[in-house]
Amino acid sequence: MINKTGIVFFLIILLASQVFAQWSPEEMKRIKQLSQEDHQLMMKLLGITELRPGPSGNPEAPNYANTDESKATIYDSLPDPLIFNDGKPVQTPDEWNKRKLELFEAFDREMYGRVPADTPPVSWEIISEKDKVEGDYPVTVQQLIGHADNSRYPAVTVDIQMILLTPKNINEPVPVIMEFGWMLPKGWKMPEPDGPTWIEQVLAKGWGCAILIPTTVQADNGAGLRQGIIGLVNKGQPRKIDDWGAYAPGLGVPAGLWIILKQIPT
Repeated sequence: MINKTGIVFFLIILLASQVFAQWSPEEMKRIKQLSQEDHQLMMKLLGITELRPGPSGNPEAPNYANTDESKATIYDSLPDPLIFNDGKPVQTPDEWNKRKLELFEAFDREMYGRVPADTPPVSWEIISEKDKVEGDYPVTVQQLIGHADNSRYPAVTVDIQMILLTPKNINEPVPVIMEFGWMLPKGWKMPEPDGPTWIEQVLAKGWGCAILIPTTVQADNGAGLRQGIIGLVNKGQPRKIDDWGAYAPGLGVPAGLWIILKQIPT
């Protein structure tokens, strides 16, 4: 049971399966158009008029991607994480805690964007529950939907899909390993491994497993930036230049997912 005392979520590993999507040519065209519009908006807000081309795969091109390590730029110094922005060294554990805040700020400002302080709460609903045997291990399988509170902007709905497998008849806390899964085309199956599946290996330790569909939190294309958790928080409006984007802090998980996972009941 997801609400049974004893289930503790640890994001020990994140496994990513390959993404498969079945979009029509019209949908693909619309996604590309909206993605380009968001990209152009960000460039305008940043004052960028053009981008240099990336490395080419053509060995004859002047911007061919270099694979010769002897030609790679050598960096003989890297920023010291134990130096404050003002140049003072970190010398105590308390100072390190302060320095970490500077590093977090740099990542929020320059890389991931800022996760809103008022990210909506999520209420989890058990859609179905059944007992089965996974390999040699009896488990309880629950299909869950996490409903993000959209009372402040009902036009956007965020329903997070997740499957939870826990050892049957557990009565003490167990870790749960989470995988990012995807909605595969009908009839398509992942290749069978030679040995035990990752799920069976986890269950062998007495742990639980979860498979979460990250695209039900936030689409992985620019067309979805006014939908999903980003669109909900922004009330359907375009992002600001330092808003969270496709990914957010927390082991590189999709935007909003880190905060949402912390709200899963234990």
